[in-house]
Amino acid sequence: MFSCPSMHVSDHLSPADIMACTDALQHVANAAGVAPRHAQHLALRKFYYPDTLDWKELVIARGRQVIQQALCGLAQESEV
Repeated sequence: MFSCPSMHVSDHLSPADIMACTDALQHVANAAGVAPRHAQHLALRKFYYPDTLDWKELVIARGRQVIQQALCGLAQESEV
């Protein structure tokens, strides 16, 4: 049985954990007939963009922060 550790935004995975995830996903992809390059893409996507609610909330919150910073910067620039 292949397994990948549960990943959350606050987790710091070791290189061995990352390789375990990649190997597990590669095994699943091979069994499903998916090309190796696509399996690597899936592994990277799962690692950097976890499909969890807390991650999605953090991404939305950060996006709002960036927009607010941009608007503040534009407002300051127009005052000059």
